[in-house]
Amino acid sequence: MNAKTILIVDDEIPIAEMFRMILDAAGYHTLLTHQADEVIEILSRGGVDLMILDVMMPGISGFDLIRKVHAMEQLQDLPVVFISAKSRPDDVDQGMKTGAIAYLTKPVSRDELLATVTGVFGRTKAR
Repeated sequence: MNAKTILIVDDEIPIAEMFRMILDAAGYHTLLTHQADEVIEILSRGGVDLMILDVMMPGISGFDLIRKVHAMEQLQDLPVVFISAKSRPDDVDQGMKTGAIAYLTKPVSRDELLATVTGVFGRTKAR
């Protein structure tokens, strides 16, 4: 079985590392960046099956970053899961309208993270 590759983008290093440990232990291959400006470069190399993205990033919001990513033809179908401390209904609504497949609010439990990732890959088997 080929492990799915997940790019984790969060400027809070301890949180990003926690997500990485959970996903690695579950058998996924993870890439990690704390810099939004590295995302396009990483994604352009190919091989990323899912991006987990924080909304509040220095320099560019996750909302703006997902628009930039999905504007690229080869990345327009990349599934994105937002994980953010921004939990107001209008934040969640905005995240989903930008093209995210799911929006989780921090703190996120191990079970919630894994259930969401499993669900995303269940919906995207045809990719």
